[in-house]
Amino acid sequence: MTTDLSWLMTSLIEQTPGVVEAMLLSDDGLKVAHDGTLDTDAVDQMAAISSGLVSLGLGFETHCAAGRLRSLTVALTDRQVVVMQAGGGANLTVLADAEADTGAIGIAMVQLVERLGWHLSVPARTAQPQTP
Repeated sequence: MTTDLSWLMTSLIEQTPGVVEAMLLSDDGLKVAHDGTLDTDAVDQMAAISSGLVSLGLGFETHCAAGRLRSLTVALTDRQVVVMQAGGGANLTVLADAEADTGAIGIAMVQLVERLGWHLSVPARTAQPQTP
């Protein structure tokens, strides 16, 4: 049985000024839950991009030996993207206005992850044996 966590993404948007999109994604690039404002193709693209960012962050984690990856922020002219580890195998990705307070966004994301971290975990996928 799976749990629909979309309402949590919607709640994060409603309660955090400046956040316009929120998605729970697997670290290997699959969507788990989203707020529903983006179409499926756009969420799939964000999942792939976030997966790449997490991979880069984990590379810095290994190379710099400076502790675990906590979050990544990409600042664009009109928007910012914050990606945060959210349980095993998952990340919480938000898209926010460029002027939004990244500190407040980070706090809201940490609170969500701490409250529901075990729900946010995504088990690793395993290859299914193929039958001829």
